[in-house]
Amino acid sequence: MAEGGAEVSYAALQTAAFPYPEADLAAADSQLYAVWLTDDPARASLNRTKLVFSKYDGSAWSAPQAVCDDGTADFHPSLVMFSDGWAAVAWENGDRVLPDTAGFEEVKQNLEICAALYDPAAGAWLPPHRFTTNNYLDRNPKISGFDRNHLLVLWTANPNNHVTGNAANPNSMYASYLSERSGYDTNWAPPQMFWSVGYPVLKYDALYMPRQESGMINGLMASLDMDGDTSTTADREIWRVHHYDNQFGFYWDSPNRRTYDSVPDENPQFYIGPEGLSYYMWLKDNQIVKIRAWYGDLYGAVHTFDEYNSNLTGFRVVKSPGGRVAVGWAEASEYGSDLWTIFYDPATAAWGEPQQLTHDSAVEKFPVFAFFGDDRLVSLYDRKEMSQLQAARTTPGGRAALAYTPSYGPTGLYALTYAVRTDIALLPGSLTIDPENPAPGQECLLSVTAVNNGNTAANNVPVAFYQGDPAAGGILIGQVVITGLMRPGDSQTVTLLWTVPAEVTGTVTIYALLDPAAAVAGDDTSNNRLELARVKPDLRAAWLASRSLTAGLLSLTGRVENPGVTAAGPFQVQIRKDRPDGELLYQQDFDGLAAKAIGEFNYRWESGGVAADWLYLLVDTGGAVDELNEGNNTYILKLNAYQKGDVNRDWKVNIADAIRAEAMFLGIYAPDPGLADMNGDGLVDLVDVKLLLERCASWLETQ
Repeated sequence: MAEGGAEVSYAALQTAAFPYPEADLAAADSQLYAVWLTDDPARASLNRTKLVFSKYDGSAWSAPQAVCDDGTADFHPSLVMFSDGWAAVAWENGDRVLPDTAGFEEVKQNLEICAALYDPAAGAWLPPHRFTTNNYLDRNPKISGFDRNHLLVLWTANPNNHVTGNAANPNSMYASYLSERSGYDTNWAPPQMFWSVGYPVLKYDALYMPRQESGMINGLMASLDMDGDTSTTADREIWRVHHYDNQFGFYWDSPNRRTYDSVPDENPQFYIGPEGLSYYMWLKDNQIVKIRAWYGDLYGAVHTFDEYNSNLTGFRVVKSPGGRVAVGWAEASEYGSDLWTIFYDPATAAWGEPQQLTHDSAVEKFPVFAFFGDDRLVSLYDRKEMSQLQAARTTPGGRAALAYTPSYGPTGLYALTYAVRTDIALLPGSLTIDPENPAPGQECLLSVTAVNNGNTAANNVPVAFYQGDPAAGGILIGQVVITGLMRPGDSQTVTLLWTVPAEVTGTVTIYALLDPAAAVAGDDTSNNRLELARVKPDLRAAWLASRSLTAGLLSLTGRVENPGVTAAGPFQVQIRKDRPDGELLYQQDFDGLAAKAIGEFNYRWESGGVAADWLYLLVDTGGAVDELNEGNNTYILKLNAYQKGDVNRDWKVNIADAIRAEAMFLGIYAPDPGLADMNGDGLVDLVDVKLLLERCASWLETQ
């Protein structure tokens, strides 16, 4: 399935998927591979998570194929690929097929670390290499490398089978290289323990690149929980361990703590910057920050959020071949959860603001990201449809009510493809004039807001204002330059003083045009123009009054005003009964109305003595006048404010009115059909008395 707009499309890889796919993506140039966990119902219950692989060719994903279909459970894959199409994946692989009766301890002991290479010519995965064969927990492998002959796999082991590790149950960090520098250029080196960690190891990342070229050094960045209590966050700190590959040898350095503060430091990740230098990012409280890997302690903020958000601890950072960087994550939204991203534009060295990728009622979570080429960002994620179930219920007070509860459909594994674009625009509805409707010769302030909806920055962009359409000879009023960069997601409001020409006699249309010379390359110019018509008349239905002349004959006087700044042309005035489209009582044509002028009219209406009526004074019913505000073209007059049933005219409907209506029926009082005729048959009889009594019963219940 594929759907979406010009910038974003969606494809369902699996519609009834395993709800925790632990997907990973890897890209090289215009190639993209994916791995994830799927559910194999043919296996026994504790062995059903199977690692599968798929390729994206720019338009479709290949059918999933197993990486190693050995019948055992797979978890936590980590994927890397190279420009020649080769790839490598490391994952947790079950040591044996587990029976349904196996407990959690046995499951932990059963996990071993494996890695396999993908041969693009054969279109198949080579037999896996197993790094561990033991009876304790091995978990969370990370793989990195720069070709199929230079690879690093890191993982965490705990000989006491403790899930997170602590001082009493320390973790052991292991590494294995495939490299001629390690002495193992055709096979993996034996695992080497390089760090004993007496703290819970939360998240970490590995980097293995060429030998310190362009400032790249290999190693590990990790987030540790320093008090051993994973329910608290302020004590989470960043650590690093260098691995040297230089003229002095091939070895691991001592671990080094990088943060000392009382805020959460979480989820460190490496990436290679556009200049070829290595960096890492992490979440520091409410900021995503970055620092040059291995060098110094000064960091810069990619973005500062309003507050710390645990959703951000799952962010991922990826880079395109041309140096564009994206930081993506899933976050709670008005619908439940959506995908967000921040883009880095290498051409201007500018980070943008957060931009929302999905806007739907489904819940999106567990996203991973990669670039397909330079101009397409791809994400794999869980997607679950959400709807509201409606059910009737009774409140404790006995009232009927409706209750709404969320309902979730099956989980699907989806791929989103987002086309990176250049798109500066004028925000719809942002063009304004102050005062709202200036008069000829009056000074006013023009204002409009420019936004960057795209993913590239724009520099020193001008905004031009015109009197009249610039494409049809409009007069340039002036131009304002948005100084500096408009980063992705930015907005900026510009203003310009203008005096309306004194010779103007009618409506003036103001145009705002962003980047009038179309200097921003690749920009979508369809949203760079706004217009606003002002210097207008403004017809208003001022009032409608009535005066009784004789029984059943009313004199109606109405007033129309033009508080606008220019004259209004011919228009029509109507009076209608009960509704704006009700019975037409009166109609008059006006030749026009000068600015600030008023017009009045009078009409004698034979009302027939009705007790209550709504009369509507309607101005410019045909819409002939182009005016400032058509919301003031109606005035409503209520004749006789007594409601039906208020027979004694005391502003209430109660038992006294029913008694008086009965007296009218008996001839004690003269009938008053206007207020006592409840069924509208023109009479006051026992039916009306009965209806009034029912109305009184409702009134009594509210007292």
